Amino acid sequence: MRLRVRIPNVEPELYQMPTECPYEGCHGTAFKQHQEGCPKSLRDSQHEQVEAKRYRCLRCGHTFRVYPKGVTRAQQSDALKAFSVLLYLLGLSYGAVSDALGALGTLLSKPLSLGKSTVYRNLQASGQKARGLRQAWLQKGLRPRRGQRIRVIGADVTRLQCQGQSIPVGVVVDDLTGIELTVDLLEDETAESQLAYGPVGAWLREIAQLVGAEASP
Repeated sequence: MRLRVRIPNVEPELYQMPTECPYEGCHGTAFKQHQEGCPKSLRDSQHEQVEAKRYRCLRCGHTFRVYPKGVTRAQQSDALKAFSVLLYLLGLSYGAVSDALGALGTLLSKPLSLGKSTVYRNLQASGQKARGLRQAWLQKGLRPRRGQRIRVIGADVTRLQCQGQSIPVGVVVDDLTGIELTVDLLEDETAESQLAYGPVGAWLREIAQLVGAEASP
């Protein structure tokens, strides 16, 4: 299996202007620069500090910061967030990820250490984003390459051993091509017998509705 990883870069000179005022209920789209050269400390393998810019919304009058590409309000860069998630997916525990980043920071003389709770939050945020992207793709009901709609889906449930526990995992595929559409952790202990009925049946019907297909358990 090949694993391709793309880590986002910090680009200090490239700023991402919002298309709409970030303050709730404003919806303003016209802004004026209010302040330049707002220093921001950063945990990143390349940059320890970047410059933010402050803009004023011409509709509501509130000011807000605009950060360079790869930087948010968080103390860590998007690159460091992604790298911490990658280390966890490669099998390290939250504590081991924290230790590994601390050791790497020492070698690079950069502030890279993250607490275990921060690594956990990075993983949760990445999972939510990935789930949103997956749902958006499923709603298109398309095969990735040929642009043909998915008509029939098939599903199966297996069990994996994780820390001494047996966890049911549901797999859904395009029944005509065998292309895998989604892999989900299921909570019901009787999942194998409930592909057509009960909680797992609801899970399968939800996927079918997203892609506009018929379920074939």
